[in-house]
Amino acid sequence: MDADDDGYTSAGGGTVESADLLCDGAGEATDLASAGDCDDASAAYNPGAIEDDCADPADYNCDGSSGLVDADADGFAACEECDDGLGTVNPDADEVCDGADNDCDGTIDIDAIDAGTW
Repeated sequence: MDADDDGYTSAGGGTVESADLLCDGAGEATDLASAGDCDDASAAYNPGAIEDDCADPADYNCDGSSGLVDADADGFAACEECDDGLGTVNPDADEVCDGADNDCDGTIDIDAIDAGTW
């Protein structure tokens, strides 16, 4: 279930019956939807949310910190990076092929340093 239709499901899960079995209606999520939505009642809160207002105390991206806090001690405040729960994820980090946005540029695994040459 994705109650707020932001593409993320709550960590606790939940299910909703699909009227057409396509899992694309209101409140439905496909099996590809990412978990970790800390507030499935508001689309503003999800792991992919931008949190760049250093004066706003809300934890929109569900990483456990906000504002000028640097919980992962990587030299970047929560409002300056995309995941303040991981020290290896920040704007100065190298992008690697791991399914995460390591360098906080809004893309996943693009221009990764360990990408193969084709």
